[in-house]
Amino acid sequence: MSRKPRAYTSVLAWLESELRAGRIRIGDKLPGERVLAEKFQISRASVREATRILDAMGLVRSSVGSGPHSGAIVISEPSEALAWALRMHVATKALPVSDVVDTRLLLRHRRR
Repeated sequence: MSRKPRAYTSVLAWLESELRAGRIRIGDKLPGERVLAEKFQISRASVREATRILDAMGLVRSSVGSGPHSGAIVISEPSEALAWALRMHVATKALPVSDVVDTRLLLRHRRR
């Protein structure tokens, strides 16, 4: 039996697609909760959950209130969240250390 995807995943998939296509860039403000909720036919609570996940991943910074500085803004600070996620996978033995080493070597090689 397959599990139904959570409602917030539609927002995550949309943002990934927009970033890959270059339609959204670092520094851009995401549409508001109401707009995203209507676009994906999900609740505003699901949009907030997506925003919290993106915030924890270091991809957006969100502020409450109104005005030009409120809402979610795309940032690029995923390294801390990525490092934490990798540590958790290694700790649970769900990600073999050899895979981490191989990935690091590939990244190092591509930088040159």
